[in-house]
This record gives sequence, structure tokens and C-alpha cells, in this order.
Amino acid sequence: MSIKQKICILNLNPDAIRTFDRSDLYPFIICIAAPSFERLKRLELDRREQLTDNDYREIIRQSRSIERHHYLLFDHILINNDLERTYHELRDLIVRIQHDDQQWIRACYRRT
Repeated sequence: MSIKQKICILNLNPDAIRTFDRSDLYPFIICIAAPSFERLKRLELDRREQLTDNDYREIIRQSRSIERHHYLLFDHILINNDLERTYHELRDLIVRIQHDDQQWIRACYRRT
């Protein structure tokens, strides 16, 4: 019988990331950040309604705020310049993480 390693992927609200400080889980945290204004406008996003320039600016503002406030928790940041490329980079990163035989705990998770 072969045992397959499985990985759990969570899409979290940035404020929920801090809850890992109080748990026995030590996740590898990947941030998928917004690209520049022009690139964001060109992305083929599944939208129910048309976004305004102010909507795009707000997406970028929120993305930069998350990066600024939580950057110490991120193990990797992907800039979503192209949906397909970002998907492949994320998939490759996950595969690499799954095959990494090193045990690690980020310093900010260690209890004193």
C-alpha cells in the first residue's frame, strides 16, 4: 500500500494568517499580489460587472497594504501579471514544497 502525501491549500483573509501564531500548524504562506494598474486592467478576470479605474486602484491599494503589513509571514510572493503564468508558477511552487524533505518552522511561529 502506497501512502500519498497530501497538501492542504487555504485561501485566507489576511487577518486570519495571524491565527497561525496560536496554533500547532506551520504553513508555507504564498501571497498572490496584484500587478501594476495597466497589467491588472488587461487580466482576463471573471467579472460579473465592469470595473472602474477606481476599482482597479482599490484592488492595488489593498494588495500593497497586505504585502506591507504581512510581508514577514510570506514565504513567497507571486505577482499576478498573467493568469496562466501565475497558475503555473503556483503549481510548480506547490510541487516543490511537497517534495521538500526539510522540516522548518518560521522564526515568528516559534514559541518562547
